[in-house]
Amino acid sequence: MKRHYLLASAALAAASLLATAPAMAGDHGGDGRHSEHRCGGHEYRGSDDRASFKDLKLTDEQKSQIKDIREKQKSQFEDRRKELRETKKALREAARAEKYDAAKVNELANKQAKLMADATVQRIETMRRIHDVLTPEQKQKLEDRRKRDKEDDDD
Repeated sequence: MKRHYLLASAALAAASLLATAPAMAGDHGGDGRHSEHRCGGHEYRGSDDRASFKDLKLTDEQKSQIKDIREKQKSQFEDRRKELRETKKALREAARAEKYDAAKVNELANKQAKLMADATVQRIETMRRIHDVLTPEQKQKLEDRRKRDKEDDDD
């Protein structure tokens, strides 16, 4: 029962990670604008500063700092994403193996869960670093937008 719960938890976490992977990776559609995601009550939209912070009137210094933060995050995330793909492949192979090895499946499921947790922490830390670049007035505008968007979502 414990093993089934662990596997179900890992599968749910994997689905959550895959759903947010494009936003974390800076992946976008053909229009050049990046996908939107929220964290910690603050909204960020990918890495297109014009779309993300259009009404915040970022200085050139802030734009440069945010770009640097995002570029560093992107390369780190790509490495983790590659490792996660490899782990998921190994987990599928272990699940389909002629001789089932519960210890191996458990090890891979734990590795997958750790990678997904690390990705979540990395995404939140990146958003916090970006938030720290903003002035108090810009943070307030962002908070006001978040509240307005939440009200729109509730309607």
